[in-house]
Amino acid sequence: MPSSSQGTCNVNSSSPSAPTRDQARDNLMLVRNFLASLPPERFDMGDWGDGADVECGTAACIGGWAERLLFGELYGRPTWLVGAEMGLSIDQSEDLFFLVGKQQPGLDFQDITTAHAVKVLDHLIATGEVDWSKALPDGSEATKAGNSGMNK
Repeated sequence: MPSSSQGTCNVNSSSPSAPTRDQARDNLMLVRNFLASLPPERFDMGDWGDGADVECGTAACIGGWAERLLFGELYGRPTWLVGAEMGLSIDQSEDLFFLVGKQQPGLDFQDITTAHAVKVLDHLIATGEVDWSKALPDGSEATKAGNSGMNK
């Protein structure tokens, strides 16, 4: 978890090279564990994050926090590059960061919380699949509908 230093989030400042499979899994776990401990007001799936002088009070989405943790800064890197550091394909990155084609009844984009994100990341780590239906409680509209075609 980042520590505060001179008003900015102080995290890994070096740009990592292409990760091994184990490193990619470790990177996913790093993002997952960070989000699990993040205060709700610092998470916003509608905002990648502000790349200019990011202060520790900023809010960001899964992709923005992943970029910040894995690259040491928010620069607005391409989603595929951020996702690649976690072993994700381009499609998986877009599904995770933007819910491309994955909107769920009962789960509005702007209402996604860190708890939702952690559930999806847990499923991704266990199965290799981005499945936003896993963020919904059992018995929800999406679960009853069967979520056909949700998994890659």
